[in-house]
Amino acid sequence: MKKLVNQEIREIGVYLNMEKKDSKSLAERCIAYLVNRGFKIALLEGQISYQHELVHYYPSSIFYEQPDCILVLGGDGTLLSVARKS
Repeated sequence: MKKLVNQEIREIGVYLNMEKKDSKSLAERCIAYLVNRGFKIALLEGQISYQHELVHYYPSSIFYEQPDCILVLGGDGTLLSVARKS
């Protein structure tokens, strides 16, 4: 994961635990909120589909390093899993 030192956040990754109930609808609301504020969004290929010019899809080999930060939607285990990969 990139270190942010006096750096503006431009691209936010959104990762969701597909096994959690309502994770897809929550992700869609978060993405809508962020793109309406001008943020680029990084999504892991195969997790969710969201059509917008600011939304980009990345394979897992790139996803964990590409965005400036990652919003993790899930529980403690999901957060720890993403942290290990970043």
